[in-house]
Amino acid sequence: FGMDTMPGWLQREDVEALSNAWMQAEAEAVQWAEQSEELSRRGPQAATVPPRRGKRRRKPWNEGFAQIGQDSRYPPPLRRYFDSVPAESSAPKQAVRQGLRPQPDDQGGDVAANSRVPPD
Repeated sequence: FGMDTMPGWLQREDVEALSNAWMQAEAEAVQWAEQSEELSRRGPQAATVPPRRGKRRRKPWNEGFAQIGQDSRYPPPLRRYFDSVPAESSAPKQAVRQGLRPQPDDQGGDVAANSRVPPD
């Protein structure tokens, strides 16, 4: 670049700064091109390949976790497929019609003996 080819609105310091930046960028580009040519001449064994990490192995199943509620990721034979209310919290209740429902005993005796179930 010279002062004669640049428009008149650029100052001399600007022209010198642009010229220096241009020369430095060209030198870096040439150096990069020479390095890539040298690597291609050496062959594929010279290129550095990042080491591959193997697949992460899943930890083995711990039998102590069998009573935890979320079992979607358990091994299939250990998954529990039953109703949404687990048996650990309450026993299942049988549906009985209103008139046939046994009354609770106040003395703590047998509920079946004091029930209003008509005889067969």
